[in-house]
Amino acid sequence: MVQRPLSFAEICTMDEKLTRAEDIIGYIFKNKELGLEALQMAWANKQATNQPMILSDKTYYVPYNQRIARVGDKVLDLVLAEHWSSTGITKGHWIRTVREPLTSNAYLCHIGQMLGLDECARIDYFFPGGKVYGKHVADVVEALIGAAYFDGGFEAAKTVIESLGLLAMHGHLPSDKMRRNHVDDEDWNEKLQRLYEELDVLHNEFVFEKERQHLRDPWTMPRSCGAQESETKVMKTSYEVSLVH
Repeated sequence: MVQRPLSFAEICTMDEKLTRAEDIIGYIFKNKELGLEALQMAWANKQATNQPMILSDKTYYVPYNQRIARVGDKVLDLVLAEHWSSTGITKGHWIRTVREPLTSNAYLCHIGQMLGLDECARIDYFFPGGKVYGKHVADVVEALIGAAYFDGGFEAAKTVIESLGLLAMHGHLPSDKMRRNHVDDEDWNEKLQRLYEELDVLHNEFVFEKERQHLRDPWTMPRSCGAQESETKVMKTSYEVSLVH
């Protein structure tokens, strides 16, 4: 059976999807645009960075989520490192048995699909069957962590990470052989400091790009659907033409 293409309204309307995502991650965004960006999947044409998303009868032109996902990836690293450094585990054991398994794209995709975050993403006609798979799901998970970080700081991000089950011990508490000494403590301190510095760089890059984007492209600002009916009509027509071809 040939599945019908998604309608323009089905693609763009995000009220239900954002609410569901907030329920899943246990965090309500104060700045809804950050939540929308986390759910904005990359289009086939990645140069078209600002795509329409309708929320509460306003249309937002939101960039795809890969930039905010990079921040979320680093925040996840840092939260996991801070959490596990207090258990007495060595950094090497943490990397092998905690960080690598929990932050892999495969595992984050599994978590996202199991919780239903894949169904919250804004998808387009080029996704087979209207579904999001693989790394795209992992990007959504990381992007939601990044969005929570920008919206409410580390505590908000930690709330999301806990809701996703990524802080559970999973039986990895260190044995005596895995417990660290003062040399390992110095190693951990260096690791945490490096993560903070890397996150600071990504944070500043994200903020700078946001400011530049708003100055360069007024379409990034939210407007009422009624006030931009002609713009939305143009976008809808372009989308429908693409389905024909």
